[in-house]
Amino acid sequence: MPFELESQRLGLTQLSSEYAEQVQEYLVRNRYFFQRYMPRWPQAFCQLENIELRLNEEKWLQQQRRFIRYYIFHRSDNQKNRIIGDISYSHFIYGAMRSCFLGYKVDQSFNNLGVATEALRLLNPEIMQRFDLQRIEAHIMPQNKGSRRLIEKLGFELEGIAKQFICINGQWEDHCRYAFVKGLSQEEFH
Repeated sequence: MPFELESQRLGLTQLSSEYAEQVQEYLVRNRYFFQRYMPRWPQAFCQLENIELRLNEEKWLQQQRRFIRYYIFHRSDNQKNRIIGDISYSHFIYGAMRSCFLGYKVDQSFNNLGVATEALRLLNPEIMQRFDLQRIEAHIMPQNKGSRRLIEKLGFELEGIAKQFICINGQWEDHCRYAFVKGLSQEEFH
């Protein structure tokens, strides 16, 4: 997979630990915005040394074909100073299942501006082809209506509700289970 991808407005790239300060600034700036739909972060989650460790671990997991994360920037931000979102693919299963889980976040200042839509339209087909996947799954809390609309617009179909699926801020939350299935989904990431 190429290190960097570009769309009309966005640049998407994988980051090494040398970008830990930019990742830290992005996470700190959006901490309370993200926490509504994410597992509770430990106190040390946003410490620079822990971010460096996570970025190195993500690089190792990518080499193992188990995880990949792209950070989103404005295409004009050549120095990669301000992260405006990230997209991750995790829990890759090969063999007879050939699937993975999708996760994404967008900076609160860029929410509802089409950033995730544009980035996912670029990345999803690349990931499906590169990893020879049959399906990509997304799990979204029922009350996260914006995220549900986004994923449906991209051709993901609701398969059901996963009861008490993920612990979000100390509460086990139900999640809508969506999947994009190659050859079955209505849209082909358009």
